[in-house]
Amino acid sequence: MLHLKTIRTIVYPTRDLQASISAWSKIGTLVHQNGNSATFLGKDGIDIRLSRLPWVDYPLVFWEVADIEQAHASMLEDGATAMGEVAGGILDEVGRQSIANGDPKTGIISTPGRKLAIFKFADGNLVGLLQDL
Repeated sequence: MLHLKTIRTIVYPTRDLQASISAWSKIGTLVHQNGNSATFLGKDGIDIRLSRLPWVDYPLVFWEVADIEQAHASMLEDGATAMGEVAGGILDEVGRQSIANGDPKTGIISTPGRKLAIFKFADGNLVGLLQDL
């Protein structure tokens, strides 16, 4: 059975990153910015991220798990669909197109200090999982 520890990251979409940074700077501390995103440190250590990437159409919550590979298998067993980033920075079901960022078989993305995975439930909602390394 999958055990979700806590919410660690919430990604909000933005089409105007600078306007979003200005707004969020009034309520949080900017800790990182690059061309496509910005990260703020939120309450209780929750990262608030702003993203211009096209796959972020609405807020996406990432839950912390102890073992992302085990959690990935559990999500699939429970009927979720693994998603991956494909060309153009959009999400699609793993196996439908070539994965541009992440493991081509699972969609799991390795970043410095963290692994991430995104799933789609049968109702169409997306959920993210992350494991700190």
